[in-house]
This record gives sequence, structure tokens and C-alpha cells, in this order.
Amino acid sequence: MTKTKSKNFLEIQDLEDCKLINMPAFKDERGTFCEMFREEDYLDMHFIQDNFSHSISKGTFRGLHFQSPPYAQSKLVSVLSGSIIDFFVDLRFESKTFLMHSSYILNADSYNSLLIPKGFAHGFLTLEDNTIVSYKVDNYFSSEHDNTLLWSDSEINLTLDSVDIVHISTKDKHGLTIKELLAQGLINA
Repeated sequence: MTKTKSKNFLEIQDLEDCKLINMPAFKDERGTFCEMFREEDYLDMHFIQDNFSHSISKGTFRGLHFQSPPYAQSKLVSVLSGSIIDFFVDLRFESKTFLMHSSYILNADSYNSLLIPKGFAHGFLTLEDNTIVSYKVDNYFSSEHDNTLLWSDSEINLTLDSVDIVHISTKDKHGLTIKELLAQGLINA
């Protein structure tokens, strides 16, 4: 169970432990100021690394990525420029929302972030050219523990909101299905 303390954290409907963070933004004639992160709000997490992703074209898909224990990662995802559909799939076998998924549109103007806990596959599709995504993680990258869930697996049936995937890496094109992840022991069943 992910523990947080800020009143700005909203539960994502129907998905256990995922949270939408709506940080107040202060605007005046100079522009905008917003506190995007306060360590004290994350009671049982310690973020250790910031990641940056710049996608040149609308329709760029990245994901659905996750790391196996002991290198599983929680992610705090924010959009600095442009917009995305952010996708997350619960791969925690013991969870009451196992294999359920959701999506949320994040954009630079909303000052929202998503908290995706350990045990979720995560990815996003860019909705604009030159989209910049920043995300904090609470564990380092490990290539030995890095996995990709196939975005088009019929078992999860992601809805892309009529945005065509124009760019996707070879790794992401050849991700594993839920059945393959279970067979290889990458999801504990």
C-alpha cells in the first residue's frame, strides 16, 4: 500500500494505489509557479533519480515498461511540455486490481502528476510534437530486471483514443503478452 499525506493526492478510480497529484499553480502577469514535488508528501517512498524523455513527434509510444524485484520502481510522472496519454497496468498478483489498467491524459498546462507504484507496467503515447516527460523513480535501472508488456496484448486491451502510433521502438513492438510474462515467472502467480 502506497502511503502519502498531501490533500492534493486523488485516488485513481478503480485502481488500487495509483494517485493523481493536482498541485496548485499560482499565476500572475509574469507567468506561473507551482511546487511539483515535496518529499514529505511521500511517506513510504524515497525517489533517487529523475528521468527525462523528449519525444519529437506526436504518436510516439513508449512502454509498457516495468522492472522485476528487487529493482521494481515507483514512478512520479509529470509532463513539462506537450501532452500524453499515460497508461498503467497492475501486475501485482496479490492486488485486488490485478491486470486492470487505466489511462490519464497529462499535459504541461494542468500541473498534474501521476504516482504509479511498484508492480505496475507503465507507458505513454504523445499527443503533441516535442513532448517532454519527467519522472522520478525510487530505484535504479537494471537491464537484467527490465521488462516490456506488449501494449497491444488483447488481455489488457488499451484504448489509444484514435491517436495512431507513428513511432515505437523495436523493444516495445516485441514486448511480452500477459501469458508469456506469467509463463516466464516475470509476474508472480
